[in-house]
Amino acid sequence: MRNDAVFPAIIALLAVVVMTLFGISTFSEWAGRQPATNSSAPQIQRITAPAIDFANPARGSEKPKATIVVYGDYQCAACAQMETTLAQVLKDFPTQVRVVWKDLPNASLHEQAMTAAVATRCAGNQDVFWPYHDRLFANQASLTADSYATLAEGLVADMTSFKTCILQEQTRPLVQRDIDEAIMLGVNATPYLFIGDRQVSGSLDYASLKMILASAITAADNKQTAPVNGAK
Repeated sequence: MRNDAVFPAIIALLAVVVMTLFGISTFSEWAGRQPATNSSAPQIQRITAPAIDFANPARGSEKPKATIVVYGDYQCAACAQMETTLAQVLKDFPTQVRVVWKDLPNASLHEQAMTAAVATRCAGNQDVFWPYHDRLFANQASLTADSYATLAEGLVADMTSFKTCILQEQTRPLVQRDIDEAIMLGVNATPYLFIGDRQVSGSLDYASLKMILASAITAADNKQTAPVNGAK
């Protein structure tokens, strides 16, 4: 090759190398931002708020201006404290607030957490979820495998089916559904509360919760009285 042709050839080669490297880098960045469209793997859809349906135990107002969704664990001490605060809120805001329960048992930390959640859902099959729920929290320090039938006495009508439900973990899918949802929402502790557009990790005292609820109720009132587009 002539000397005068060597320099252009080197320039051309370098240009190809630079363009190739640039193309790979750009594609990598783009691929990191885009969902895979040709993959047969299931796509996980991100959610930003908990779903509420007939399977979620709830108490309080039937037409609430503020809804509190609580992820909890029956052996979590902070959850027990939160329950006391929530009871006071429901007493003070009977027509404005609704509380929805979601199970998030930490089985690695609390030995009876999963069984307690399953048992309470079994009680729910006989329409006594909330009374049984309250009993478990009142006795959380002494929960054992033998506690669930004892605590159900006087509440559960059919003890045989109740015990079978716990033994066979018939309600575990309901508990697992809440756990899966919590993971998708990034819930990292119990209690964990969703109140309107706010999220709170950890227990709230009454004054703090009341302040958040007041804001949510005011927002609901303003939304209700806001004029429809075009209305005068």
